[in-house]
Amino acid sequence: MTDRSFSENNQRIVEKLKTWGMTEYESKIYTSLVMLQVGSARDIHELTDIPRGRVYEILGDLTKKGYIGIIQGSPTRYRALDISRTFERIKKDTMGSIDEIRQMLEEIEKTAKPANVPGYVVQSESAIDNQVNAILKQARDAVLVLCNDPAFLKKYKQEIKYTHTKLDLRVVVEDPADYPDMGLKLYRCDPLMKKSLMDEKIFGDYPARILFAIFADYREDVIIIRRGSSLEGLFSSEFVITEYLQRSMMERTEKA
Repeated sequence: MTDRSFSENNQRIVEKLKTWGMTEYESKIYTSLVMLQVGSARDIHELTDIPRGRVYEILGDLTKKGYIGIIQGSPTRYRALDISRTFERIKKDTMGSIDEIRQMLEEIEKTAKPANVPGYVVQSESAIDNQVNAILKQARDAVLVLCNDPAFLKKYKQEIKYTHTKLDLRVVVEDPADYPDMGLKLYRCDPLMKKSLMDEKIFGDYPARILFAIFADYREDVIIIRRGSSLEGLFSSEFVITEYLQRSMMERTEKA
């Protein structure tokens, strides 16, 4: 590699490495060694501006963790071990550890007193996805989907199609023309549903809009809201008005 500078792309790799456990210095030094193939502590110091003493310390840590190997000589040099094998080992070790932790937590959960929580909010996109998929998979009777953003219907289309083979499904949108090639029967919302559920509202200092919602089996629902720049998932189960809301909306779709 002719350009020995630490590029913007390499910095993105560093950020990714940091998300699953490496420190800033570990990420930079490991990425640098992959760039150099073989390098001394001085080479890495010049490339990253990390203090030489810290470079030696972290190279030792990365060696113990199985990321790099040592080439004896004067000066001592280092090289990144085979990337594919290294990350296959890490993936195997990580999955084994995750399974063990999950099993331990499930054992604790079995002895815990069940919590009667009618509703809660999550702000992680992956957690929202998990809850949406769980509700769709568990549905046995009827599902109403309210969509205000084609990207969300596309995202969950396969899960919704699978649900459709088992039960009564209604997918309600403002304008079906905005959702071409979805492979789903779409219902147009009526003026009251549009005003109440599809239009943007102001809550406090931020505009908020319902992007996607699922009402399942007249007993649980998930409503995904864009509030300002943040995404929120509102979940409720056995809430006193959930059955009324779903039945009322399904009746309105029949009249649309």
